[in-house]
Amino acid sequence: MNDYYEYRISQHFVAAIVNDDRSGLDDDEEQALNDFYGALPTDSGVWEFEEEASFMRCDIIDMHSDCVKAKLHFHNSNIGVAL
Repeated sequence: MNDYYEYRISQHFVAAIVNDDRSGLDDDEEQALNDFYGALPTDSGVWEFEEEASFMRCDIIDMHSDCVKAKLHFHNSNIGVAL
């Protein structure tokens, strides 16, 4: 079964996440993205991004900007297991 983690990602990070295109990032943003990746769960898998952006706090740089909600899907073997 699949589950997901949800994040708020500034729009200018989406290309770096989807295409590994960091050309639009400055050095501090690139380091923040590396730190964000380092904190992600190791069982993570496929990203899904909403198209509509809203002004909110970005989970990568901890600042307000135009962000999209993103889901990072992963396999959860505990879903559906009776306790």
